[in-house]
Amino acid sequence: MKKSIRPIAFLVAVNACFSANAYAAGAVTIYDLTGVNLTEEETAIDHVPENYDEAVAFVRKYGRSAVFGNTVCIVEEWFRQPGSSYYAMEFSKDSDVKEIRSEEIFYEGEDKDKGYMVFCFEMSENQILKSDLFMYFIIDEDINDKRLCCSYSFSSDSDLNISDISEYSWLPDSVAEHDAFIKKYGQFSCLNGYINDCSAYSHYAKYEHEWTGSAEIEAEQSAYVTLSLPDSEHALTLSGLCTYLFKPKTPGVCMLTATMYENYAPESRIMNKQQLYFSVDKDLNASEISMEEFMEQCKGDANGDGVCNLTDCTALRKRLIGMNEDGIKNWKAVDYNSDDKLNIIDFCMMKNEFLS
Repeated sequence: MKKSIRPIAFLVAVNACFSANAYAAGAVTIYDLTGVNLTEEETAIDHVPENYDEAVAFVRKYGRSAVFGNTVCIVEEWFRQPGSSYYAMEFSKDSDVKEIRSEEIFYEGEDKDKGYMVFCFEMSENQILKSDLFMYFIIDEDINDKRLCCSYSFSSDSDLNISDISEYSWLPDSVAEHDAFIKKYGQFSCLNGYINDCSAYSHYAKYEHEWTGSAEIEAEQSAYVTLSLPDSEHALTLSGLCTYLFKPKTPGVCMLTATMYENYAPESRIMNKQQLYFSVDKDLNASEISMEEFMEQCKGDANGDGVCNLTDCTALRKRLIGMNEDGIKNWKAVDYNSDDKLNIIDFCMMKNEFLS
């Protein structure tokens, strides 16, 4: 698809792989703070940020995009490094909307190379707005590489109702939406075919997701959503809100271990650790289950990691000869003859099943 390219400024990107909020076809819509009704005295420009503080307030309230009447407003964070990189907005061929504003808002404190980009597009009936924001890297005055920062997709109907039609538009991207999401579903949830972790983040802390079990789970990198929370005194606070998405690939059961470390140093102190359990059906829809349900479905999983293998056989053998009492975390899973006892009969049945 042919696209037009519009250079914005010589900038360098911050971490910004996300999607704007509103409606997505076939997805569960949690809330929608994107559309704003205007009074007779108001115009869309009245809501567009004109300075850094207004841009911060905009992002906290609406996220990175909002619709005011027939105008789509996009506010993006940037970190400038003149001469080495710049942003460019690429539009799809069927995007025939009118651009009414495109400018940079600079932070006036100590971090003078940080700020926001503001884009405004006016839409008419039955129009499409599809655009990608790229960061281009420049080496020796030549464009060397580019990285997709974010994508936007909006459509208008015959009554000039504007909707966000991007694939991940159901994800929260403002403070209010994030709070509403957690209030209704909790930090972890299963929605629209994904397992979601909606939490806070810090660039100083290390946050890891480890999956074990018979179900294969894959991180959805393209849907990683972040919302940094700057304020009037700090252009970049290195903290904010984020949503991680994980896509089930095969049926089965799985255990998620989510661990927050104090920093990225080896042997860093664990600040928080959570374990959750999920079941994935044949249609690859996930649902949260209890630890007991997880254990019951993992026959032969002696150590409770969601997989039956030689390690579990070894753990049961050591338990039977009195070498390792702590190696069996799920004794019901290795009670093969269901007599509420662990003995050589269970070990032989487990070994035969493993070898087969």
